[in-house]
Amino acid sequence: MLYIGGEPEGRIVFTRMARRWQSVKVLVAQTGRAGLQVAVDRRLGMVVMHAVLPDVDAADLVAALRVRAATPAAPVVVVAHDGTSRERARLLWAGANAYVSTPLNAAEIEAAVGMLLESAAVR
Repeated sequence: MLYIGGEPEGRIVFTRMARRWQSVKVLVAQTGRAGLQVAVDRRLGMVVMHAVLPDVDAADLVAALRVRAATPAAPVVVVAHDGTSRERARLLWAGANAYVSTPLNAAEIEAAVGMLLESAAVR
């Protein structure tokens, strides 16, 4: 699994949360470009990313992941501060499988990621 997020707090919270999924190894990228490179180089089971990244538009990154990643069908979960229906639709249309709005709701993120982990048998 790859986590892409620019804010240190978000990375810390997510990696702590991910410890509950014992069979999943979490890689971390701070920027969208770095995350895309990891996705191109490695066969990932899932990508969890923030909607606001320091270097790329999230919808563009989701679309690039669908085209360029080593596993283009890997689920993509977007965590966003903007919970508007327009932003949600934009990211889902770009190819995201799930959209979770903040303030960070750990239970909602765990439910979305857990469901996708189970359905994709991500390791």
